[in-house]
Amino acid sequence: MKPLPLIKRTQAAPALRMLQFGAGNFLRAFVDDMVEELNQHCDFNTGVCVVKPRAGGNTTTIEKLRQQDHAYTVVLRGVSDGKAAQQHRVINCIHSSILVDEDWQQLLAVACMDSLRFVVSNTTEAGIVHVEEDHVEGRSPQTFPGKMALLLYKRFQHFSGDPQRGLLLLPCELIEANGEQLKAMILRYAKAWGFGEAFISWLNTANHFANTLVDRIVPGFPENEAETLWRSLGYRDDVMVCGEPYHLWVIEGAEVFERELPFARSGLNVIFSDDLKVYREQKVKLLNGIHTMGVLLAHLLGHGSVREMVEDPLMRHLIMKAAHEEIAPSIPMDEDIKKRYIENTMERFANPNIHHLCLSIALNSISKFKVRVLPSLLAFIERSGQAPPCLSLAFAALIRFYRPSHRVDSVVMGSHRNKAYPIQDDASAIAWMEACWQQYGDDPLALSRQVLKGTTFWGRDLSSATVLVEKVAESLRYITAEGPEEALAQVLAS
Repeated sequence: MKPLPLIKRTQAAPALRMLQFGAGNFLRAFVDDMVEELNQHCDFNTGVCVVKPRAGGNTTTIEKLRQQDHAYTVVLRGVSDGKAAQQHRVINCIHSSILVDEDWQQLLAVACMDSLRFVVSNTTEAGIVHVEEDHVEGRSPQTFPGKMALLLYKRFQHFSGDPQRGLLLLPCELIEANGEQLKAMILRYAKAWGFGEAFISWLNTANHFANTLVDRIVPGFPENEAETLWRSLGYRDDVMVCGEPYHLWVIEGAEVFERELPFARSGLNVIFSDDLKVYREQKVKLLNGIHTMGVLLAHLLGHGSVREMVEDPLMRHLIMKAAHEEIAPSIPMDEDIKKRYIENTMERFANPNIHHLCLSIALNSISKFKVRVLPSLLAFIERSGQAPPCLSLAFAALIRFYRPSHRVDSVVMGSHRNKAYPIQDDASAIAWMEACWQQYGDDPLALSRQVLKGTTFWGRDLSSATVLVEKVAESLRYITAEGPEEALAQVLAS
């Protein structure tokens, strides 16, 4: 078979106006895809400099981008309004790339460019952090906020504090109030490093930080079908990235963001809001909450992926019942909007092109359950005085999933129907659940009560809610004695 040529640009990148900290799949299939759309149809004329923000580690993506002259393909595949949808776009907006540990001086020069206006980032939830460190001239700080503090300070010095030379920063890390947290940490570094009150005043008045919420499922490089896709496109692309058509970007910040980002003319699903908390609550409780409440029970039922989970009629019934009756009522949004969001979420989960493994989502389920599911569960009890049957079953499935069976090297394993699986969570959470099972494993009621007492993990003693203890214990008894199928049937029958 004749080798395919490497992808080529279809047009030159515009002038550099955006710094992007993160070269991963998500930003390339989300922000860069949107920038390309704005460049093509809204005269945005923005080139992006992609920065690998951490020293060391894997540089493969940057190296491959450079080999392809920073061009690559975004392939969006999924189901929209019940119909299969697929599209692809060559991304030409990447202007250049920087490896922090090799190109720090180049990054400082970019920070002082007259054309620079925007900064986006996705350094993961662990990226917006503060560590005590000294400012050493000529050396990159360790953390992303530290880097931004120094880059902004150099820009302030270069332009002599010109108030027209500030930047618009849009962090995409999945933490609450991400813009506010980033700004607070930059200020903390600025004060510790003695950058002076004039800089701090310029930082506060000339620069703007948005809180954002982002949403698109991005599986990444299509490892198992890359050759087929390349053949259909007529070229090879080693950093092709696949995602779903659905996207949402909620931006909360100063009016300048809406004025300078022409999303209103693009048709993209971008919302400028004075308060994104309700959008975050909808996403966390419904999309993330459904993931977390469903995958452990789905795993016990023998399902390997989220798609298999929602294609099981009984699991789909359970999820829809939980979403409409137990979760949505606590979200202060229009009922029709919530209904459409639930329908859209189920359609996304059924996407045949996205293979989300239940065991992958099971990672750190205790902390996820606390944030994504527990608020809905407690709100239901407060509203009705009863425990929600579907979410209580999910709680019981979590307890059963965390029952330790044996160890493989240092990894704690669980087992169900003679199939072993890793229990992946914080060591203290695993040890606590192991102790609960060792002491109370023969008594579902006592075990449920003990687990619900875990204030360290739930933030409060849940065992005081007797209705919840009893409902979780009832489902746990069915799971352990008669199997998860019977537990699911009992909940749906009720």
